[in-house]
Amino acid sequence: MQSELTDIDTDTKAKAGDRWKLKVQGVVLEFNQPEVKVADAMAQAGFDPTKAWHIYLIVHGQKSEVTAEQIVDLRTPGIEKIRLMQRNVDNGEGKQLAPRRLFKLLAADHAYLDSLGLRWETVFEGERRWLLIHDYPLPTGYAPGATTLALDIPKDYPASQVDMFYFAPFVGRTNGVEIPRVQVRATIDGVEYQGWSRHRNAASAWDSAADNVRTHLVLVESCLAKELGE
Repeated sequence: MQSELTDIDTDTKAKAGDRWKLKVQGVVLEFNQPEVKVADAMAQAGFDPTKAWHIYLIVHGQKSEVTAEQIVDLRTPGIEKIRLMQRNVDNGEGKQLAPRRLFKLLAADHAYLDSLGLRWETVFEGERRWLLIHDYPLPTGYAPGATTLALDIPKDYPASQVDMFYFAPFVGRTNGVEIPRVQVRATIDGVEYQGWSRHRNAASAWDSAADNVRTHLVLVESCLAKELGE
């Protein structure tokens, strides 16, 4: 059974005077010294380091498991993120239900989604088929730092394109600037989702032979970055 994941993104290149910056799930922390105890960073980011976690340090795309007591040197080149995975527990803390797989995706989609390390499900809501990606991390500049991303998967996908994307809870910019064209709504499992009206144009038309969930997630990331002016 796969547990939910939470990414803690780190930015170790920035140094302002004697302050070292560490970006934790969209929240920028500052430290007086470049050596940071993992437990201290977790606590400042709002995660209880005494809970049962698998903790992974990602350096140059390579993952290695560390402990909460380990010291991370922010001067080390290539540090990308720390990833937390909640351990399976049977001691009264509760069990997480197995993710639902109510309809099939392409084999390539399944492999790619598994590689993200995020909990994902395929569910029905009436006649519509939804892919839910839980704890989807958002770039700095958005609140909340993570949300559930929903994609509406057509019945004849991939012959028909995946269009738009949806978030729950709703996503906003941390600077208060209004995001245009996010008025569409969808209800999935009794939860209201915020639909972003973002569509492909002729120059990026859907290609059923090449496009899939993975390429649509690239579109999602591009739209999020564009909204921030990146």
